[in-house]
Amino acid sequence: MEKNQYKEILDKVLLSKNVKKNFLKQCTDNGFVGYLDNIFPEMEECLECEVCSIDGDYNLMEHILNSID
Repeated sequence: MEKNQYKEILDKVLLSKNVKKNFLKQCTDNGFVGYLDNIFPEMEECLECEVCSIDGDYNLMEHILNSID
């Protein structure tokens, strides 16, 4: 897939009703993950960083996605 196609997919995911579910579903595509690494190099650090909240413990990426939802 081309860069523009991944951008469109990311736009749709971020505007969807269930951002976390749709984002994690797209992360099974290595091309999509590569695209994310290019535009969001901090993503790996977000996956490793733990956040404690009232709802439980999450990695920072999950926390961000839950907040978007």
